[in-house]
Amino acid sequence: MVCLDSMVHLLHPRKKMNKKTLIILVVILAFIAISVGVFFVLQKDILPNNQAGDKCGDGICDEKEKANPELCPEDCEGDVPTTVFDLKYSSVESDAVKLDLYFPEKTCNGKLPLIVMIHGGAFKAGDKYPADTSFLTDNCYAVASINYRLSDEAIFPAGNYDVKSAVRWLRANADKYNLDSENFGVMGGSAGGYYSSFLGTTGDIKDFDAGDNLEYSSAVQAVVNQYGIADFSTLAQNRKDLELPGSIVESNYLGCDIRSADCTNAVKASPINYVSKEDPPFFILHGEEDTQIPINQSQDFYKKLQNTGVISEFISIPGAGHGGKEFNNYKPQILSFFNEHLK
Repeated sequence: MVCLDSMVHLLHPRKKMNKKTLIILVVILAFIAISVGVFFVLQKDILPNNQAGDKCGDGICDEKEKANPELCPEDCEGDVPTTVFDLKYSSVESDAVKLDLYFPEKTCNGKLPLIVMIHGGAFKAGDKYPADTSFLTDNCYAVASINYRLSDEAIFPAGNYDVKSAVRWLRANADKYNLDSENFGVMGGSAGGYYSSFLGTTGDIKDFDAGDNLEYSSAVQAVVNQYGIADFSTLAQNRKDLELPGSIVESNYLGCDIRSADCTNAVKASPINYVSKEDPPFFILHGEEDTQIPINQSQDFYKKLQNTGVISEFISIPGAGHGGKEFNNYKPQILSFFNEHLK
């Protein structure tokens, strides 16, 4: 190696630089450049598989590791992104088959139990965003708020296929997002309550599993149904008995008039017809003054669950209609129900 004095001598302005000197100078400068480059490369954070990124094992779950916690589980144990939006859960050609994932902001130990949250909207409206998730994520649950195909895009059983596809996708990606694949709950109101009950009663029914990730189960381990339909075949009569309006939106969803005995989809789509003793625990909430989905729907469903031996609880809410602020008072009971059955 040429010493510093030699370099000064070589670079002295009165020294005539010959060809040999020039070559030596170029070699010295190239060596310096390579050494500096190697130094900075070594200072970069290198993942175990030599991909450029942040250093695994430094105790910090950086942004790249948060998005892909399986790359460095020792840094990202219980440390996952706060939210991940618009994850496509099915290969169906539709913009509807997407979900948002919400995670606790605080550190939680181990894998996270998951709550699938399904929006309502009379099967024809609604969206996964915004979602009321904080009472769950603050207690170390992950939440998946999902969209599904609405009745103006596709009728029964499209939406049913979608919600089951979402559960299968979540199970297939459980390790990636630090989810406890053995402890999935579901909750929703109105149409979301219906889909929640449908998931709960058809976990062992393969007829509605179609599409992707079929090697994974679409079963859930706990269900919260808020004022959802349980039996389409009796809904029209329930409304007639109470002198309530007709059943247009449900007929549009099923593709047949639910008042007609020929509407076979009314039977196929009804969660009450799939109740079995293998079903997960249910927690049902319904407003006593509901004029859209009569409370008879939940009363009859609860009775069927009880008679079949399914763990179930039913609360009728005085003065409450089809949703409303009264239901917010029952978040502690919902949380307690999930804690009992998913943790």
